Parts: sequence; C-alpha cells; structure tokens
Amino acid sequence: MSDDFRIEGAIGATAGGLFLVLGHLLNYIGTQPTGTTAGKSLVFAGHVVLVFAFIGLHAHQRRYGRALVGRIGMVLSTVGTVLVSAIVFVELAGTSGVDTTPVFEAAGASVLYTVGPLVFVLGMLSVGASILKRHDLPRVTGGLLILGTVVFAGASVIADFAALLTVAGAVLTAAGFIRLGIALYTQSASRTDSGNPSSDD
Repeated sequence: MSDDFRIEGAIGATAGGLFLVLGHLLNYIGTQPTGTTAGKSLVFAGHVVLVFAFIGLHAHQRRYGRALVGRIGMVLSTVGTVLVSAIVFVELAGTSGVDTTPVFEAAGASVLYTVGPLVFVLGMLSVGASILKRHDLPRVTGGLLILGTVVFAGASVIADFAALLTVAGAVLTAAGFIRLGIALYTQSASRTDSGNPSSDD
C-alpha cells in the first residue's frame, strides 16, 4: 500500500473524529430523544470516512512491520463501522418522526443492531492496542481510542448517564483520531520530503 493512501487515511481519521464529536454534541444539546438530523448526519458521515482511517492506518503499520493485532483491528473496525453506519442511517430517519422500531425488530436487522456495535468496539480496542504495542505512532492515540471506546460502551450499561458518557467517549475517540490523522499525514509528508519514493507493500 502506498503513502498516498496513508494521506487519505490521515484525512479520514481527522474528518471522522471531527464529524463524530460534532454529531454527538449536536445530539446531546438537541431536545429530541432520537437525536437531531444534523447530529445523526454527522455521525453517519464520521463512520463512513473512518473506513479510510482504518485502512490507511493499516497501510502505515505494514510498512513498519506486520502485526496480527493491527490486521485484526483493521478488519473488525472496518466491518464494524460499516455496520454502525447502517444503523445510524436508519436512526437518521427517526429524527424526522418516522417510527424505526419495526426496522430494528426485524429478524436480520435485529442481529445487525446487536452485532454491529460489538464488532466496532472490538475493532477499536484492537486498533488501539496495536498502536500501543508499537513505536511508529504516538502511543497516546492508542490510549485515547481505547479509553474513548470503553467510556462510549459504558453508555449502554449506565443508562442514567448514557447521553453524557456518549459525548465523553466521542470527545476522547475524536481526540485520538485527530492526533492519529496528524501523525499519519506528517510522517507521509516527511517521507516525501526526504526523497523516499512510495512503493507498494
């Protein structure tokens, strides 16, 4: 994989982090229990562009050495964010007053609604762990991704503080993604400036 795709991954990580935190903040300050149309739209966009972040991160890690945890994290997080995107897309309709309950109660959709977030959480934890185990990216980014994911997942357990935990988790993961995006971009740029040509791995 090339340096060019790592730059796209950097853009995906930065944009994804910004979209997620802004979307969850808008949903938090909104008056609708289902969230706001703008907020859900940003969350949806955030999960879509994170696909580039995860693949770009994997491209970077492969250049500095293969890692099974990183590969597993890339697969799980990419699949997970696609599934979560589908869930948020349906929830987006709920912000306009459409009853989406029958959709999530349908046989196939109910499985997706349960499995999707779990796969995404496992993928995020694996991605964070793969960054912590290495030295080619700021380890703080891995810690932020793990901590943010744990806090975000806690929202499904502690219902009384679900909204606040969701925002807190989004802030932490967004900080991790944005810092990761900056690191991916600067490292790709420094390789170009030093005259190292991009090559497929």
